[in-house]
Amino acid sequence: HPQRQLTDFISAFRETETFGSEFSSFIEVFLEGLISNEGAPGKRKGALPSKKKKRTPSRRKVASVVPLDDDPMRKKAPAANLVRQLKWGCGESLNVDQTITCARVLCGIIEDASKRAGTTNLLRQRQESLNQMGASAVALAMVASENHKLYLAGLNLGVDLLAGGSWEVQSTMYGLLESGEVKALDGSGTTVFTRIRSALRLSEREIHRRKAFLATQKMQRDSFEEMTLGLSEATIEVFRRDLDAEFETLAHPCSLLCFLQRLCEGHYVEMQDLLHDQPNSKVSSSLVSDAALLLIELEANLDEYVAEQARLCCDLLVEVVQGNTTGVIATVLSEFKLSETLN
Repeated sequence: HPQRQLTDFISAFRETETFGSEFSSFIEVFLEGLISNEGAPGKRKGALPSKKKKRTPSRRKVASVVPLDDDPMRKKAPAANLVRQLKWGCGESLNVDQTITCARVLCGIIEDASKRAGTTNLLRQRQESLNQMGASAVALAMVASENHKLYLAGLNLGVDLLAGGSWEVQSTMYGLLESGEVKALDGSGTTVFTRIRSALRLSEREIHRRKAFLATQKMQRDSFEEMTLGLSEATIEVFRRDLDAEFETLAHPCSLLCFLQRLCEGHYVEMQDLLHDQPNSKVSSSLVSDAALLLIELEANLDEYVAEQARLCCDLLVEVVQGNTTGVIATVLSEFKLSETLN
């Protein structure tokens, strides 16, 4: 299995015809060394108990990350090598396509555990291992990137790392976000919160852009024969593909809203408040307010396409207000006429 020039290997492998069918087998290469006695909780120091501990949000602490060098087994794990290469390949030296493929492999490691029946512990153990290797930091750095492909790949990795309410990953991400030290992987200089705020506002604009896009498509369909009269078959085929094209979002609101909801899942009060105000940042962004404004805009333009966005937006707002013992979020949301929107 590839230990050297790993990203080059992945790039070449991705171009093969059998990539889709062999991806599961490819993922197995990276499972070695993630957790000793995987599937047997309690055999390894730091393994999760079989029963989930009851959490008290106000007393919750940031999870401590064990240095990779302190665990020789994980240090040599192929997945650890993969995360290290993602960390090193930032800024101008970043190869976007290879980075996205590497992130997909990390997602595959988690999704492999999710597909196995009765393997809740296995899922949590893999999430914990990848988190200790630095995958959470990589995910946040990708989300902060201006490059929309990296941004989406970071959201997908974050959603998988947080799946099932992984409080270890939540706590690690809280520590990174609260410190304000996360830097965009593409070297763009944006922070996670400013990038997400920009995406939420772009989601509002895309509601109207999609309507204009569909209206233009309809006009082109109505005049298709006239537009293509006398053109070659190849040119006509290009026009036809344009008519069948789906609206492309750069904000990816569904993935974004799911990511934000999972960040504060389980009445994580500190994260709930952090999504509204970032005291350690030069510029504070109220993502809660932006989410409320997005929901209002979605309701005013509700159709089959945006219905899922509206549902996820409601899930997020419910998650940030439930169990918020500080009362901060309820105060923020009271400024919006959400009762009329929800009715």
